[in-house]
Amino acid sequence: MNDNDKILLVDDEVRVVQALQRALRSEFHIETAGGPESGLQVLARDGPFAVGGIGSADASHGRIQFLARVKPPHPIPSESCSPARPN
Repeated sequence: MNDNDKILLVDDEVRVVQALQRALRSEFHIETAGGPESGLQVLARDGPFAVGGIGSADASHGRIQFLARVKPPHPIPSESCSPARPN
């Protein structure tokens, strides 16, 4: 496995993470974390990753810190996912 095959998913919504794992596991190695701090620990321990994603259910301050801290030591493309919410 090379680093281009690794994805880090950070989300406290277990069902969301499980669904993404099922959808992607045949093509990628998926690592998961339940929140921003544990995501940084996984990144430090198992990085680098080709891509990282963090769910918006995590506190926005923690999400912003995660994304800011990911960039300098581990320049991976990362995305903050926001669920659609009715108006």
